[in-house]
Amino acid sequence: WELSMNKWQQYVEPIQITYVYEGGREGTTRIRWFREVDGKEGCGEKEEDFEAIEFSQGSTSYQPSVDDVNRRIKISLTPVRSDGLEGPTYQHILDALVCPQFVQDEVGRNIRQIVSKGAAFVLNQVELGKTIESNLKKIAISDGQIKIKSKASDKTDFKFKLEAAMVDVLTMEEGQRRRWKAVKDAKSSSEITDEKASRSVLLERARQLQGEIEWVQKNTDPSTMLEMNVIPGKGAPAKKFIFVAESMIARDIVLLTLRGLIT
Repeated sequence: WELSMNKWQQYVEPIQITYVYEGGREGTTRIRWFREVDGKEGCGEKEEDFEAIEFSQGSTSYQPSVDDVNRRIKISLTPVRSDGLEGPTYQHILDALVCPQFVQDEVGRNIRQIVSKGAAFVLNQVELGKTIESNLKKIAISDGQIKIKSKASDKTDFKFKLEAAMVDVLTMEEGQRRRWKAVKDAKSSSEITDEKASRSVLLERARQLQGEIEWVQKNTDPSTMLEMNVIPGKGAPAKKFIFVAESMIARDIVLLTLRGLIT
C-alpha cells in the first residue's frame, strides 16, 4: 500500500491511501484512521495514545483539520477476503502535521490589526437542520468586544465582551465529534436509568443530535464551517452560531484568530 499527502506535512491537503488487494476476491477490507489523543502528542505508539477519527472509518482518504496540527495520524489497513478471512493488519504513523506559515502569518496580522483598530470577517450564518440560504454576517471585533452584524443592514444581532464571556470556537469536525460522543453517552445513560421519563428525554436528545450529525454530512462541507458557542455573562443563556466560509483555509484563519483573542 502507498500513502500520498502534502509534501511539507501540512494539514491542508487530504491524506490518500492506495493499495492492491491480492489473495482471491476482496471482501470488506477495514481501513481505520486515528489521531493522537490531546495531551499525548509524541508520547508513544500504544493503542491508548490514539483515538479513532469518527466519520472517516473505511475511507481511503482523510482530510485533516486544523485540530490535527502537531498531532500524528495513524492509519491501519486489514485486508479481508470475501469469505471473511482476514490478513495481517498493516499500520503506519505519520509525523506530526504542521500549519502552513502563511496561515500563521495571516492570523498574526489579524490579531495585531484587531488590537490596534479592529477588524471584521464576513461569513455565512446557517442553522443546523435548516435549508442553507444566503445570510451573510459580519463578525466585527474591536475594543475587546465582538458584534455579530447583518452585512446587508449593518444591524447588530448579538454582541458580547470577551473579558466577560465564555467562548468556545470549534471546527465543525470537532463539533461533529462532540455530538457523536453525546449521542453515545445519552444512549448509554438511557440503558441504565430506571426512570421512564428520563429515558425518554435521553433518547429524544440522542435522536436530535443524530439528526444534526446526518444533516451536516448530507448538506455541507464540514471543513469550511465553524461553531461558536457563547455564554455572554454570568447567568446568561448560551448562544450557538454556525458559520460557513469560502474555503477551509479561510475558515481556519478566522477560527485561529478568534482563538488567539480568546486565549
